[in-house]
Amino acid sequence: MGSLIPSSRELSKRMAQHLFLKEGHFVIELGGGTGALTRSLLQHVSAENFCVIEKDLKLVKHLRTLFPHILIIHGDATHLSSLIPNSFSNKVTTIISGLPLLTLPMDTQKKIIEESLKVLVPEGRILQFTYSPFSSLPAHKYGLSKTRKGVVLSNFPPASIWSYERLSPLNTDSAISRDSINIT
Repeated sequence: MGSLIPSSRELSKRMAQHLFLKEGHFVIELGGGTGALTRSLLQHVSAENFCVIEKDLKLVKHLRTLFPHILIIHGDATHLSSLIPNSFSNKVTTIISGLPLLTLPMDTQKKIIEESLKVLVPEGRILQFTYSPFSSLPAHKYGLSKTRKGVVLSNFPPASIWSYERLSPLNTDSAISRDSINIT
C-alpha cells in the first residue's frame, strides 16, 4: 500500500472513468489493498471479468471476505502472466495499479511492467495512480506513451492518475508525453 489512508471515492471514480472495457475481456487490479478502489471498479466491470492480484496474505483474506464473487489471487505482480487464468490470455484490456512504483527497485518496476505488457491486448492500457505529481514510470524506456488523466486533490494525499499505452510502431522514436491535466 502506498498510503496509510485508503483511496478516496473520488479517486476511485476517476480511475473507473478511464477503464478500457471490451465485451468478454478482463480488467486486473494490482494491489487490491483494503478494497476501496475495487469496490468502485465493480460498479463498472462485471465480477466475472475482474481480477485482483494482492501480495499480502492478510489483505487477500480481507478482500476475499469483502468480495467473494470476484477472483482474488495471492501473488506478486512480478509474476503476473503466470498467476492469471488461461482464460485471460490475450483478453486483458486494462491493468489498474496503485502500487508504489516510485519506491520500488528499478528491476522490480521493470518486471511488473514487462509482465503487464505480456498480458495486455495490444491496445490495452495501464492505469496508475501515484502520490507524486510526476509519472511513476520512465514510459519511453518501455515503449509506452503516457497521459496524465487528472489530479485528485480531494484524495489524501492528492493523487495523479496516469495512463500508459504502447506506442504505435510508427511513433516508437518519438515518445511524446501528452499531459492533459484535469484537477478535481
